[in-house]
Amino acid sequence: MAERGFQTELWTDPFIQSLVPEAKLLFIYLWTNKHCNQAGLYEISLKTIAFDTGLSVEALPSLLSQLEPKVSWSVEQNLVWVKHFLKRQCKSQSFLIAAAKCLLSIKNNPLVEEFIQYNLKFNLDLLPLCGHEGGTVLPPSYHGGNTLLNPVPSPGPGPVPNPVPVVVKEKGIAKGERKTAKPVESEVAVMLSDMKAFLGYPGKTGKDPIPNYAREGMFLKKMLVRHFNPEEILSCWKSKAQQRRGEFVSMAWVNEDIAAFVESGRTEAGSRGEKPITLGQEGIAAMKNAGWSESEPDEPG
Repeated sequence: MAERGFQTELWTDPFIQSLVPEAKLLFIYLWTNKHCNQAGLYEISLKTIAFDTGLSVEALPSLLSQLEPKVSWSVEQNLVWVKHFLKRQCKSQSFLIAAAKCLLSIKNNPLVEEFIQYNLKFNLDLLPLCGHEGGTVLPPSYHGGNTLLNPVPSPGPGPVPNPVPVVVKEKGIAKGERKTAKPVESEVAVMLSDMKAFLGYPGKTGKDPIPNYAREGMFLKKMLVRHFNPEEILSCWKSKAQQRRGEFVSMAWVNEDIAAFVESGRTEAGSRGEKPITLGQEGIAAMKNAGWSESEPDEPG
């Protein structure tokens, strides 16, 4: 089903306001009926219009004349041209190409030529698309108050407007925070591998110890965004795994406790007059503070 767009200013247009109700109905019908093509220049009989709208065949010629100059009607060929249709509806190169194809089926050459020249005013050049020589398809950046979402690009040789750089702002990142892009994905993958190796997989156990990679990865990303480095995260996690004698511990628990864990390691180092230790330096001091003993094995087994 084709979609057509109308601006809300339609009803405040002095031309529309001056029409009788029947002419307003006819005007909207000529924009929206299923016979209307991408060009807005199409063949339709008075009988069809009368059947669809409920207007009488006898009244239609007078009503169509009221729609001039916004609508042109060719009596001999039953051709209707909604003059601003292409200007308002064209939002892509493919739409313009489709409009040009519609013109090829119309045998009224003078009307087709008039159509092409009329739309040149809006930077919509159909000449190269209709097999004529000359002309380029220029980007219609502003069409009578109807800004196009996707300007029509040039399909071939000719002046091409300078591309406008698109800056994509990453969602969910506050000012000053580190961005969670591909480097974070890589860090998460390395940490998950380290966790498996620490728990003896695959050397000492054939069962993958991580039950849900998506869940664990989500909490790892959260901690990285909070500016904890991989060494700090893994040290906190290892201390908890050691307390459970090598059992798997979810990163959800680590995410809750890591701030206090890191601070306790720094406090312990400061009380001894040492340089504050980050858990990236093997994490030994912080792990001891969490209750881990060096006499326990580094890996479960």
